[in-house]
Amino acid sequence: MTQIFDSVGQVIPVTVIQAGPCHVLQLRTKDRDGYEAVQLGFLDKPRRLASRSVRGHVAKLESKR
Repeated sequence: MTQIFDSVGQVIPVTVIQAGPCHVLQLRTKDRDGYEAVQLGFLDKPRRLASRSVRGHVAKLESKR
């Protein structure tokens, strides 16, 4: 966490992320989930290091990449 200042000097808390070759893994919508969120994947993980549940979670996305 860090902070930035707007034009009137008000402090705004922000989170700095390293944005690289990110892939959208999951979208949460207000209608279905009650809130809005985006789950991003960053870099590729060797298949042998991913748990079975993680492999299942991203398996349906492989065809879209």
